[in-house]
Amino acid sequence: MQKLDWLTGFAESHDILLDKSINSRREAHLNPILRKGYSFFSQADEDGIIEEILFRIRSKPLQHPGIFAEMGVGNGLQNNTLNLLMHGWSGMWFGGEDIAFDVTEVDSLFFKKSWITLDSIDEIYKDLSRKEVDVFSQDLDGNDLYFARRLLELGFRPTVWVQEYNSNFPPNSKWSIKYNPKHVWDGTTYWGASLGEFNKLFVSYGYELVVCNITGVNAFFVLTENLDNFTDISKGVEENFMPYRPWFPKSRQAHIGRIISGLSRKHEE
Repeated sequence: MQKLDWLTGFAESHDILLDKSINSRREAHLNPILRKGYSFFSQADEDGIIEEILFRIRSKPLQHPGIFAEMGVGNGLQNNTLNLLMHGWSGMWFGGEDIAFDVTEVDSLFFKKSWITLDSIDEIYKDLSRKEVDVFSQDLDGNDLYFARRLLELGFRPTVWVQEYNSNFPPNSKWSIKYNPKHVWDGTTYWGASLGEFNKLFVSYGYELVVCNITGVNAFFVLTENLDNFTDISKGVEENFMPYRPWFPKSRQAHIGRIISGLSRKHEE
């Protein structure tokens, strides 16, 4: 079926239509940050949004590498910080899956395989606190609100915090799952927390929501000390909330991911 997709041109058609739909929604939105979205290794437009936010805070962010950290990186082929790694940034990854390439060959990347719970979050904070983190991303499909609260309580303050939120619920709803250290996403809407719950938490610790990505998956918060660089956007939950738009990943991205994964497994064998 994969070969048939490419021989018939179906995959290219899928990507063209997907780009057209997403771009039309992006260009029509009032938030200028959203219009800068693009994807190399992120699920949708997060790579471009992160770069634009960093550009506003620090000049030429990809030419002047910083520090990133991410919890919930999958197999390492598609996440919110791989693009920064490719541009010379250094950082830390935490997650429960094996990485699809040899992490030991990447000097600028520290990876800890760990099933993340409130019992282990303090140890993760020890790693996070060793360096001043510029960009932090959390995407764990579950107990994210509880982990975020604990990290903030411990004093963790990255300049930019990218947070997955559950956009199946109204933006200002007071909703989150109950903490369960064994939680695994079962394909339903029972995961994470609403944007309103995350916003309430982050505002109480000196952050401001500046944008949500086009597919309604990730919210982007910055420390209020940087808000002078965001005077052209509307702040707040209602203005920036994006509803759930479950787009399929681009066919080419998925195809490349399968190739890299296959080569990695072959190399290990």
